[in-house]
Amino acid sequence: MSRLEEALEKAMIKRKKQVREDTSEDIVPETRPHPVKAKEENIISPTRAYRSNGKSRHINITNPYLITATDPDSPISEEYRKLKSMVVKLTKMDDFNNTLLV
Repeated sequence: MSRLEEALEKAMIKRKKQVREDTSEDIVPETRPHPVKAKEENIISPTRAYRSNGKSRHINITNPYLITATDPDSPISEEYRKLKSMVVKLTKMDDFNNTLLV
């Protein structure tokens, strides 16, 4: 038996022991916090409107490749926001204030 197979066998035995120990304890239901919904007035959508010189203008974005504008609640938009925040965070380290556009 190779080392990899031995390690897998040990992990499987250890996991089975852990499952037996976990089931012998009192089962407590897992409580998850309820997601907090943002107030509607605090959400800014790029497709709504923007102000220029005090006047409100509506922007209609129809390009399907601008996912953050056409579907701001999609998983792709969320991943883009995560990437953007990481890039900004990394560029602000050590007094390096340049930003990379993606």
